[in-house]
Amino acid sequence: MADLLNLTPFATAVYPHVDDEGRHARLLVVKGVWDLDRANRLADGPGLLGLRDRALPLRIGDLDLEPAQREALGERAAQEIDWLPSDAVPPKPRFDLIVSGYAHAAPGKAEHRFMAAVAHGTQIVGLTLCAPRFWRKTLLKGGGGIPGDYLAAVRRVPVHPCFAYGGESAGGETLYNPQGMGSTAGHGGEGIERVALPWVEHPDHPVTNLTRHPLAAGFGPWPENAGFRLPHMGTRDLPWQRERSPRRPKDFHPLFHNQAEPRLQWGRAPAPGDTIALHQFTPEGPTRAIWPSVRPHATVGGQSAPPLVADTCVVAPQEGRFAIVWRSLLPPAGAITVRASNA
Repeated sequence: MADLLNLTPFATAVYPHVDDEGRHARLLVVKGVWDLDRANRLADGPGLLGLRDRALPLRIGDLDLEPAQREALGERAAQEIDWLPSDAVPPKPRFDLIVSGYAHAAPGKAEHRFMAAVAHGTQIVGLTLCAPRFWRKTLLKGGGGIPGDYLAAVRRVPVHPCFAYGGESAGGETLYNPQGMGSTAGHGGEGIERVALPWVEHPDHPVTNLTRHPLAAGFGPWPENAGFRLPHMGTRDLPWQRERSPRRPKDFHPLFHNQAEPRLQWGRAPAPGDTIALHQFTPEGPTRAIWPSVRPHATVGGQSAPPLVADTCVVAPQEGRFAIVWRSLLPPAGAITVRASNA
């Protein structure tokens, strides 16, 4: 772009932006990619973590799945999910940590259940990973179901929320995770035994029986209709359609843009030298994202511009890389120069 001079080793992009009152601006996005386990080591290439104008879609069946997992998926194998988020979104009010990858059982082992976790400072956020299984019908009055036996032990499980509890609701309300699995809506009697249970669980909310909707968990990007995003979308009723659309509703909240599971949304980004430890996200076990000391800053027309703020970190453990995304809204005119310095 002619009005953007990039003097950094990072990828940069500028997108047009219109705020809720129709005022024009420019969205500046800067994205750097580093090697895991190495302080201040820029990756020799972005791989899948390159700058993305759109989310990266994948068919569930194209993931690295084991035979028992493919058996449990059935027709869901053709479903498409966003594996990596788009970078062309406005600045986020909270910091997102997103892990796009797999959790692994102990090295050399296959297990029915195992744990994975992300740790930063004193905070530890865990997941329980499960081998495939289906509901088992019970003889309770009015019907019922409990988790059935595991099909087989597994060595890895994708940590995307589409594998957490969710799907359609039998009562008509929207479940916390409409993209997920395990809901028996539309299935009765022995039909529930054809419904696969989730593979990803919140450690404090395991799947126990049909009478409960456990809180879903997952470290990949969550969809727009997730339970924690939907309330921030605003009221999109007939008056909004008549008087304000296509601008967002007046009660829209920018927290809608945060895509990480709420436990991985933080008030601010890590500081230089901080470590984000990832346990059981590679076949070898632990790995780390060490926050770099370098950061970008921008000027517009030679004058200081609103600061670039790191609001997203995407980790791709299978690639041995992590990416940091900085964003800022800049005035609509003037040449933009992006430089880098140590914090």
